[in-house]
Amino acid sequence: MDEQRHQIPEQQTLWGNRVVLDMKGAKGVAADSAGEGTLMVLGLLTVLMGPSKPRLVLLDDIELNLHPVAQGKLIETLRTLQKRDPELQIIATSHSPFILNYLKPEEVRMTFLAENGFARCEKLTAHPEFERWKDLMSPGEFWSTVGESWMERVETPAGNE
Repeated sequence: MDEQRHQIPEQQTLWGNRVVLDMKGAKGVAADSAGEGTLMVLGLLTVLMGPSKPRLVLLDDIELNLHPVAQGKLIETLRTLQKRDPELQIIATSHSPFILNYLKPEEVRMTFLAENGFARCEKLTAHPEFERWKDLMSPGEFWSTVGESWMERVETPAGNE
């Protein structure tokens, strides 16, 4: 995921039934031997860098099967792509505090299913203790500490019930 450009000198049509990857430190790795996280990132970047670029990308469990360092590199890569294409909007879910550590607190939204059956979505910065702890904890540490149940106690603005 390092920002490198690779030129393909010519376009060829190849017939076959295998995808082979050349990775740093390993050449000729069959796709079915690569990790699921690697394949997910490869597919995602193929779509985002392909000829018909999407405007909106929805990703569920963006951290799935990725090492914490790779999670950070993925977020950095997605930020770079968004700088190149400001119309690209990415909405991702995660259960990883590592992912949150690569985000600004104001970018983080939390969801919670209340006892009444309604889902709540709040900014991490809306937590009553956020201002007190924001300089002492990363977003991932704060979320890991406070969880989501606090949202049930936050008043809903009038007209938003």
